[in-house]
Amino acid sequence: SSLLLGVTNYISTDIAAVPLLWVIPLALYLLTFVLVFAGRQLLPHAWMVRLEPSVLIAAAIAIFWDAILPLTTGVLLHLLVLFVVAMVCHGELARRRPPASRLTEFFVCISVGGLLGGVFTALVAPVVFNAIYEYPVMLALAGVLRPPGEPHTRLRLADFLYPWGLGAAFVLMTSNASGARSVFSVVVTLVFAAVLFSFHSRPLRFGLGLAAVFLAGSLRASVAKGRPTVLHAERSFFGVYQVTREAGSNAVTLYHGTTLHGAQAVIPDRRLIPITYYHRNGPVGDVFAKTPAGMETGRRVAIVGLGTGTLACYGRSGEQWTFYEIDPAVVGIATNPRYFTFLRDCPPAVRIILGDARLTLRRAAANAYDIIVLDAFSSDAIPVHLLTREAMRGYFAILNPNGILAVHISNRHVDLSPVLSAAAKDLGVVARIRRDGYKDISVKDMQAGRAQSDWVILARSVADLGAIADDPRWVALPERSDVSAWTDDFSNVFRVFHWR
Repeated sequence: SSLLLGVTNYISTDIAAVPLLWVIPLALYLLTFVLVFAGRQLLPHAWMVRLEPSVLIAAAIAIFWDAILPLTTGVLLHLLVLFVVAMVCHGELARRRPPASRLTEFFVCISVGGLLGGVFTALVAPVVFNAIYEYPVMLALAGVLRPPGEPHTRLRLADFLYPWGLGAAFVLMTSNASGARSVFSVVVTLVFAAVLFSFHSRPLRFGLGLAAVFLAGSLRASVAKGRPTVLHAERSFFGVYQVTREAGSNAVTLYHGTTLHGAQAVIPDRRLIPITYYHRNGPVGDVFAKTPAGMETGRRVAIVGLGTGTLACYGRSGEQWTFYEIDPAVVGIATNPRYFTFLRDCPPAVRIILGDARLTLRRAAANAYDIIVLDAFSSDAIPVHLLTREAMRGYFAILNPNGILAVHISNRHVDLSPVLSAAAKDLGVVARIRRDGYKDISVKDMQAGRAQSDWVILARSVADLGAIADDPRWVALPERSDVSAWTDDFSNVFRVFHWR
């Protein structure tokens, strides 16, 4: 149970932040119960037991090297690990099941075990760990719990000494390696994988060997040359955050999982210049420089999603800007001057309201804001409830009559433009989109930290768009007959996937 949650967190955070990806691990997990308790064994238990060491070692090597595998390969590898380990564990449950008279007790024990695994991963791990460490912990435990290859094995001192000797040798021999693909690294990895595989008949030795490899990978990463320096790592209910600075870089960056959530230059005269998705030459720069609401004085601005607080530097002295943020961990990072100083040093008076923006925005009065910006992605996940027809009506209810709504929809896996097009049509408002791809960014701007981004702007009339209405880079949103406006009762993320 803990492995199911751990692998789901791992692949959706460190490999691919794809919406609804959690469905696949859950389906595989449930399928293993069906297979092992079936009257006819389609996949014999002995096959799974023999296969388990190989898949666990493959996962250990990938995690040791922090290997960036192709999306499909990376996801399939870890799903295979979950499937095989679950087949072994559930196969052992099926093999050891008691007579019918004790089945109630048997199923209660299984349920309590599942509960404990869920509590550890969902409640304990986020407090104890600052990354998805519960996944390798469970992989090592799976090695310890595998059926022994030798009957009546007795513990030996070597079961403790060999694994840690293996881990120490591995980290020493690879700490200065240029990467996982060098010939030296490949040879060393194959040798150590063979040694680790030789432990598989003694479960405790094998599990401790896996643990040693995971620990060695963590130690190697901390001393490896050319890797980003992690200034701060924190984990909350909403995911893993890292504040990093790459070697030779002039910026400190905030990552949520694998997704960049903002950066700030460390050069003094550039510290308050918006970069990444918020560059002044990018789409959001147009929102504040080319629209009537963006150019007027004394603007009242609401930003849903704090990030590093970069957008505050579009504000002017005397203005009131309100950030709506659901995660206290993000607030702590953005307000810590050791990492980011946008909120402290940029001109407007900044207020931060904690909570789900869909709920906290209801407290705002009618015509409370001139501009509302939705920038609330959690890693690359979709905050569906912030994009429904009902939510959009709520935003326009608190915008002034000439106000604008800007929505950041950059996403590697989903195209939200048809959803917003359908919502705009339902609400009777106008909408434009600007896709700022790499081909649209000059070399100078890219070197200055500008990143590609997609933004949508919505307003009650074309006049409210100002100069954006005549800007050829801002085009009408595409309409799709198979995509309707999302509502609080219905949304279909599959319709807007990038199927590639």
